[in-house]
Amino acid sequence: MKDHNSGVSVAEKFRKQTASANNAIRQAVIDVRQKIEDLQQQRSDFEKIAVEKDIAVQRAEDWLASIKARNMGQSFVPDPKYFSLGKGYTYRPTGELAALSFYLSPLLRRAVLDHIEDHYSTVEHMTEAERRKELESLDERILSLELTEEAILRSAEQAGFQIERRTDADPRAVLADESSLP
Repeated sequence: MKDHNSGVSVAEKFRKQTASANNAIRQAVIDVRQKIEDLQQQRSDFEKIAVEKDIAVQRAEDWLASIKARNMGQSFVPDPKYFSLGKGYTYRPTGELAALSFYLSPLLRRAVLDHIEDHYSTVEHMTEAERRKELESLDERILSLELTEEAILRSAEQAGFQIERRTDADPRAVLADESSLP
């Protein structure tokens, strides 16, 4: 059957409309997924921003304390017999780094803290409150987009179009009640 005005069959017109709808749905999904990916990358980049200097200093202090604790009660001065062996003497490591870090811990501490100070004069850093607030905001925006994606996918399924869900889709969006979707 042909449309008398255009000379195109009704079936052909329907196929074109269906293809157009399919392309529009797929493009909408692609656009939303790109926005999700961009925000996820932004979140990942954001997580790499340095913590507050006080936290970095405390981590360094904990690291130094762990070195000292691991080596407490050990004697770092080798037995003189070790050096005076005649035949059969071979060099054997005796924990030189541990010995140096134990005896030179005040110098090591000062060097580590100076390096942290220098580092923080050149890097972006933020408070934990700022970090938490920004991450919560990014998480909310990502979830909102994921809910939008899920709404599009469900609408497409109801119209007979099949589009696979992302394997990393947020289960809260995939399992969301219809009333929760935009």
